[in-house]
Amino acid sequence: MPDGQQPALHDLVTVLCAPSVAISAPDGQIRAGGASGFYRHDRRGLALLEIGVEGAELVPTGANAPEAGRACFHGVLRGQGEANPDPVLHYRRERRAGGESFAETWTLCNHSSRDADLVVTARVATDLARMDLVKAGAPGALAEPEATGDGVRWQGDGCAVDLAASRTADDVSIEDNQVRLSWRVEFPAGAQWSLSFALHQHEQEQSGFLPQRPARPVRLVAPRAGGG
Repeated sequence: MPDGQQPALHDLVTVLCAPSVAISAPDGQIRAGGASGFYRHDRRGLALLEIGVEGAELVPTGANAPEAGRACFHGVLRGQGEANPDPVLHYRRERRAGGESFAETWTLCNHSSRDADLVVTARVATDLARMDLVKAGAPGALAEPEATGDGVRWQGDGCAVDLAASRTADDVSIEDNQVRLSWRVEFPAGAQWSLSFALHQHEQEQSGFLPQRPARPVRLVAPRAGGG
């Protein structure tokens, strides 16, 4: 997308629960650039969330959105675990947007007759961009992260974002303000392995979807009987 042009939305998947909205590619990946990301009160709290498996290709097979605030993405892994042409490692990615938070669970299913030994990775980042800058095609640079094995924190411009993983990562690295987390996964045939992320975003100013509460709220008074 050229700089200065509003990013297109027609081929993206949207999950909405005001004042929060999550926008991603049809395969479920939240990739840096364009309009993708998680927003709350018109501020992008997450600009990148790509999940992968080392040495494997994730092949999407479908997606559905049973309700406005939830979407599910399905696919298979190629290049890992196959003893025949049929894929035996399947994944499911479920996303939920709430008024106060964003949550995602990635589940890997081993349908083979042998154990699997994999390395699951996740790359995360944000720019804390305001919606008007995203719409103008001019988001800022990626924010500097504070990363640990089970979470990442970003803060700046009156906004703080905390992303927590359900499992402590075996390895954490940072390059160009992108955090890469990885987990070594050993699970038997017929088993499942899940990884969840929960994001909470806090703004000092809450402009955007929600109106400001008036200093003196309007009070309704019941009419007196009989008039006059």
